[in-house]
Amino acid sequence: MATLRKRRNKWYARIRTWDGQREKEKLIPLRTESKADAWIRLAEVNKYENDIKNGMDFSFPWLNENCNTKFIQYTVTKAIQDYLCFLQRNGRRKSTINRASSCMSNFMKFSGKNFPVTKISNNEIENYKTYLSKKLSDTGVNINLIRLRAFINWIIDYSDHDITIPKITMLKIPQKSISYLCEKDMAELMKLDWLDPHYKMVFRFYWETGCRLREPFNGELNGKWLIVNPSESKTGIQREIELTSDQMSLVEQLQSRLRSSTALPRTFTTKYSRVFKKACATVGKPDLYFHNLRDTFAVLRYLQVRDIYQVSKELGHTTVKVTEKYAQFRLSRLESDFPTYASGYCGTNNGDSMFRDTHFRDTSINSKVFVDEESS
Repeated sequence: MATLRKRRNKWYARIRTWDGQREKEKLIPLRTESKADAWIRLAEVNKYENDIKNGMDFSFPWLNENCNTKFIQYTVTKAIQDYLCFLQRNGRRKSTINRASSCMSNFMKFSGKNFPVTKISNNEIENYKTYLSKKLSDTGVNINLIRLRAFINWIIDYSDHDITIPKITMLKIPQKSISYLCEKDMAELMKLDWLDPHYKMVFRFYWETGCRLREPFNGELNGKWLIVNPSESKTGIQREIELTSDQMSLVEQLQSRLRSSTALPRTFTTKYSRVFKKACATVGKPDLYFHNLRDTFAVLRYLQVRDIYQVSKELGHTTVKVTEKYAQFRLSRLESDFPTYASGYCGTNNGDSMFRDTHFRDTSINSKVFVDEESS
């Protein structure tokens, strides 16, 4: 049975439940300072004790204008609000919360704002997958399903509502091979007459350093190092990228351009991605994206040092398992795609920088496969 509990001169009905692992406590305000009135209202609460323990919510006469007891359903809208607040309280990054909010918004559009969370079933999940498939890629569908699964797990673990756990089966997607720019592609980009020299330098910077798109803009220069703080890093750990003097100057230029721009940081940096996409289409590589510059760095480094652990360290991955995809290529293929760089392998691992075991920078500037910035 529910029991009385007094907090700050107010009485509450306390209902305890056991979920198999820990005890949960639910307090229902009785809105009175009188113990006699509290006992009367407690009796009303006890009429619905079993239902409350099963996750149902009720509004009692002293809690609503109609002065009657009515059942309140826990809707998707309220649950999503509570879930996003939970993420914020527990230190999730703003970008994580925004992604969760976007995915949950998709589910709310499908189910309706007043859809009860207790009605989320296997059939509902399958219908949602069909709904998503009409407007998203298979990868996009799976991203939304992952967020939905986390949302449902939160309801089970942290809310007072018992729901039947639906089975969420991800779409099976064939593993996509890594795409990268080969040496010929890099040369063709540098030869584009319409491409501004600034963009050529920027694209070269990314395939030489393996930076993510926004790291040069969000990072801080410290000597010859670009330091990306944990709050700005995708992995949540500090990232350190060794730069040459030319690269340090370019980072300063990029950050200066961002500061003087009236555009939002995300809009400003996305422009580089769009220009790169256009350049790739011009040289016959329309399927490449800006992130493939980072992939290019990774396969080049693997070709040069033949040490996937070293490559993982330079990419800032938290585990080498994420990096292993770059070791799937036959070395003979990489050597044919990057003949100039393949000659730099000396069979040893020479530390953190890609500029120590091969004349990478000299090669990228002086080799005939590249066009000098001034002549372009």
